[in-house]
Amino acid sequence: MEKTFRVRLGLPLFSLFIISTLFGCTSIELSEKTNKAIITIKKSQEESIEMVRNIKKIVKNPNDIQKARDKYVTARSQYDSCITFLTIGIINGKDLGKNNKEFKSCTKKADKDTKDFLRYGKRITTPHNLFAVPMIFDFIGILSKKGIAIWKANKEEEMKKRNLLASHLSQQLDWPEWEQIR
Repeated sequence: MEKTFRVRLGLPLFSLFIISTLFGCTSIELSEKTNKAIITIKKSQEESIEMVRNIKKIVKNPNDIQKARDKYVTARSQYDSCITFLTIGIINGKDLGKNNKEFKSCTKKADKDTKDFLRYGKRITTPHNLFAVPMIFDFIGILSKKGIAIWKANKEEEMKKRNLLASHLSQQLDWPEWEQIR
């Protein structure tokens, strides 16, 4: 997830730059707080999307899925409000990160709701038993796959060495044709 997040992190700021260039704004200067808010929104979005994927893949209980969905929708709607505040502020030339109490309140509420969703998602996707049988089988499966991969790599390396030796030996012991001897 980190790699995906790092790649996508610059998109919101880059999008603002492109929009400003296209529509004739010479510069948009946002405060450090506003830039951090944009980054926080994007980070929360990426973490939440990844959690939804995990929930859909792992959780089978429909009640847990519905509760997680409700928490996701709540967090998303809060961030949608923050994004609306942010975009309207940018359109109007206001930097919301400086001293806008409504924007700060909105981002705190969105952050709280997102953390609530992520905590709940983690709780329902994490096995309750530390030594859960499926985890042990997964661990054994991983170890055996790694062991087989190492064995195959070693076998292939030995085969390359034997082929090289055989090729070299064949060249050294090859008898020339009658016509080739001078």
